[in-house]
Amino acid sequence: MRIEHLYYLKEVAFSKSITAAAERLFISQQSLSDAIAKLENEFQIQLFERSHKGVTLTPAGEAFLNNCLNILSLYENLFFINKAYNHPHTTLHMVCDRHFNNSFFNPITSIYQKYLNNTKLQITEKDWAVPIAQQVLNKTADIGIATINERIFERYSVFRHHANTTLQLHYLFDDQLYFLVNKNCPLASKK
Repeated sequence: MRIEHLYYLKEVAFSKSITAAAERLFISQQSLSDAIAKLENEFQIQLFERSHKGVTLTPAGEAFLNNCLNILSLYENLFFINKAYNHPHTTLHMVCDRHFNNSFFNPITSIYQKYLNNTKLQITEKDWAVPIAQQVLNKTADIGIATINERIFERYSVFRHHANTTLQLHYLFDDQLYFLVNKNCPLASKK
């Protein structure tokens, strides 16, 4: 297995088409088909159901892809570690929701100071999740922190199409939203 075969698998799964994936990867359809066939033969698993409409992952293919995405994430992290430790004046660009307060950033900055003490942290604020995701996808930011609810996730294609493929989402924590009202306000007696 070669690491680029995992990237090929990811692109075919995302595109649901060998032809479209080959165009995006700038390789021939035959080379892409051969790479997928090599993966299937090596691991003795059928990754895709093939039809005249395109390809879809088999259940085994979905499980295989999820593990491949984890491998690719770890592989890409190796480059980040190399960049951070071998280039002493590296800057990590983080974009985040402007509604987070400074107390949230203290734990983040302390983690980066502990593990990447040669790395400068540059923080940019945005109004909401979509521009944050777009900056991470466009590689103008290394990481992003945003609040994403189900409605935002389903409504905007940046999340539907890229989540866990080219954009990794890592859950941080749950929070609760409260409605605050003074006890002397007429609304205080309403339920």
